[in-house]
Amino acid sequence: MIGDRARFGVLVGPTEVGHAQLRSVKIYVGGENLTFQDDEVYVPNFLLRVELTLRALDDWPDLAPHTALLGSDPWALHERLVAESEHDQVLASWEERLSFLEWGEITFPFCSFLFRFGDRMWLTARHREGELKVVEVGPAGLRDVVERAYRVVADDYADYRKRAGLD
Repeated sequence: MIGDRARFGVLVGPTEVGHAQLRSVKIYVGGENLTFQDDEVYVPNFLLRVELTLRALDDWPDLAPHTALLGSDPWALHERLVAESEHDQVLASWEERLSFLEWGEITFPFCSFLFRFGDRMWLTARHREGELKVVEVGPAGLRDVVERAYRVVADDYADYRKRAGLD
């Protein structure tokens, strides 16, 4: 387990036997396994999407100057973005910029946002069959979990490609 299930964690399973491009990856937020329906990733796509997440974290928007428009309650902001973004271009823009954990098909059944207010961050997630989870996360700890999950999968995949003579 990378991170903490009770807050934010990723459990990278073993490579699929005979299918090194497939891997089990479980994502936990607030103690809930958000990937309980499907935790199998296509490794090249997963690596691309997690790499994009890592780049985005370098410049994640600070919402502190925008609290008059958006509010500062992560619970309410999550619900507002989900409910109103379809009909409000400003909120739709924020929804796109604040969406988090978009790591391929395993993440399709849930909606997740990362809200930063100054030096504090909240990760929110709701599986379509569950309740909203909201956890405060430290920026360094969050990045560490994402980087370590990426590195485990990337290193194993690079080893497979080398053994298979693909590189």
